[in-house]
Amino acid sequence: MTSALQLENLTIAFGRGRNRVVAVQGVDLRVEPGEVVGLVGESGSGKSTIARAVVGLVQPAAGRVLVAGHNIRNSRRGRISRSELASLAQMVFQDPYSSLDPRMSVARTIDEALRYGRRGLSRAERQREVMRLLETVTLDGAYADRMPSQLSGGQRQRVAIARSLAVRPKLLIADEVTAALDVSVQAQILNLLRTIQRAEGLSMLFISHNLSMVRYLSDRIAVMYMGEIVEVGPSEELVRSPTHPYTKVLLAAVPKLAGDEVDEMWLPVGETADPRHPPQGCRFHPRCPVGPGIRSGRELCQTLDPREDASLRPHSAACHFPLKSDEPAPARAATHFDRADLSRRKS
Repeated sequence: MTSALQLENLTIAFGRGRNRVVAVQGVDLRVEPGEVVGLVGESGSGKSTIARAVVGLVQPAAGRVLVAGHNIRNSRRGRISRSELASLAQMVFQDPYSSLDPRMSVARTIDEALRYGRRGLSRAERQREVMRLLETVTLDGAYADRMPSQLSGGQRQRVAIARSLAVRPKLLIADEVTAALDVSVQAQILNLLRTIQRAEGLSMLFISHNLSMVRYLSDRIAVMYMGEIVEVGPSEELVRSPTHPYTKVLLAAVPKLAGDEVDEMWLPVGETADPRHPPQGCRFHPRCPVGPGIRSGRELCQTLDPREDASLRPHSAACHFPLKSDEPAPARAATHFDRADLSRRKS
């Protein structure tokens, strides 16, 4: 069966010379038909860059992006047209206000997508479909004539989801779709996405920095750090028994109950490296709480890329010393950690 999405050795770079930054480095990832794969990591890890590459907004420097078996790279050269790509993959962006045209009503916004992606529909059929899509995203038909400025953030995001569904895509990419919303509205949007995905059997790439949200929606989770995927596994299994120290760091930073303290023994050391000059070997090793800076005998992490043998390890962990379920906490106190960054991840 053809995968809904297949990334093969995907590499994406920006800039030239000394200012060249490799935002995504050699990523391999699959989303199977009807599957939800969560992509999680800190800001700047490359998650949104991958999403933009899938819908043709960014051109890869190397590798392939296959959507439903179609190679979309160099689409301008005729391998697949933009309209064909739009019918295969749609993206819901983080900020619903900036992704909607402020001069177009809700009905016109959805109708434009229908005219572009399903050209055989008559005007009457499009009008009925607009109302059906509004009902799908739990909006009353009365919202059809409203402008984006007359809607709340959650209502705008529902309109953006309806517009994405209008062309009946094979793959839906949700890029931090709840980040700009209030906490109570976030839960509503997550439940809506889950209901739609199950009802229509959609394949989905769900992108977030929040592991709790990713766990709720996803069948599998892929963890990114500095442009590389460092661990992939079934959601519950990965959350219960992470094998990469960075995944453990992300989990430890999320309080389990209101008022719980973060497990400081699993906080990373120092700051993320300059992406223009990534560390040799394992990119996480300078910050790793169980890396060569903390435990002796792990100098290998400083020189050898752990991705080379990742497929042989549990969860394809890009780590020379994958964690075990009974891994003891690092015997040190956390130092030099950006508390503001922790606060952002907790939120």
